[in-house]
Amino acid sequence: MLAAKGIPYSEIVMNRVAEKISNKLKEYKNRELPHDLLALYIDVKIVKVRINESIMERAIYIAIGVDLEGNKFVLDYEVRDREDLDGWKSFLSGLVSRGVSRVDVIVSDDFSGLDRVVSTLFPSSQHQLCITHMVRNLMRVLPDTVDPKSPP
Repeated sequence: MLAAKGIPYSEIVMNRVAEKISNKLKEYKNRELPHDLLALYIDVKIVKVRINESIMERAIYIAIGVDLEGNKFVLDYEVRDREDLDGWKSFLSGLVSRGVSRVDVIVSDDFSGLDRVVSTLFPSSQHQLCITHMVRNLMRVLPDTVDPKSPP
């Protein structure tokens, strides 16, 4: 691709860069995580990706933590074929195995069965529905004539 744009490059240099990026990513994905969190936001984003010559949908699981000082940061992410309970169990178990042990509040959508997974892995945590997802769910059942931006 670079050669097609007239940008000189060396395959050896490109391989070294790719190896360094890969090593940094492995370090990031295996680092120890904070034990205590004020909040844990979890969600899945469905995205279209190119795999070989095909465009396919993939699920990106993401966990954003809020530490005891109020700092937000991405704890982890994982790309899977789809969102399902096995994916959630594996993803959240990975957070636990890397150190997350106490979370005050876990915020998520209402994916069927996720509440059971959360309560099993984080029994002392409160689990609540994300306000954005609450509004979306409400808008699905309201008549089209209701304008959510206008006051009651």
